[in-house]
Amino acid sequence: MKLAILRIHGVHCLPEEVVRHFEEEPDSVWRAGERMLRGKIRADSGISYCVSDVSSNEELIRDIRAFVRKNEHGLSELVSQGLRAELGVGVSVGDASQYTSSVLFEAEDLRIFENLGISLVFSAYPTSDEANVSDAPQ
Repeated sequence: MKLAILRIHGVHCLPEEVVRHFEEEPDSVWRAGERMLRGKIRADSGISYCVSDVSSNEELIRDIRAFVRKNEHGLSELVSQGLRAELGVGVSVGDASQYTSSVLFEAEDLRIFENLGISLVFSAYPTSDEANVSDAPQ
């Protein structure tokens, strides 16, 4: 599984206003004060879109690029209004005992990378069977 989710949120976010910047309906909408699944109260409001849910890296990258290009103007406007936009990318690797970790680079980090001409690559590598056994809960 290769999955990409775009979340747009903020303390002053009005989901019904954010949705107007996109042709597609969001996959998820939440509001500040709502209780999440594990009981925590949401601090902000927002929306999310499933940008891609595919089986290959090539399809994932293609879908992300297409979504961002198609929605570039709206995304730019929302970020300029002080909302936070996060693109979450998940890649499943291995069996059920393994998991996907998350790494967040802020927009400023990406601007620095861009100015230096650095491409960002996320990789997942299987661990050895010995490492999986020694890290397993006893």
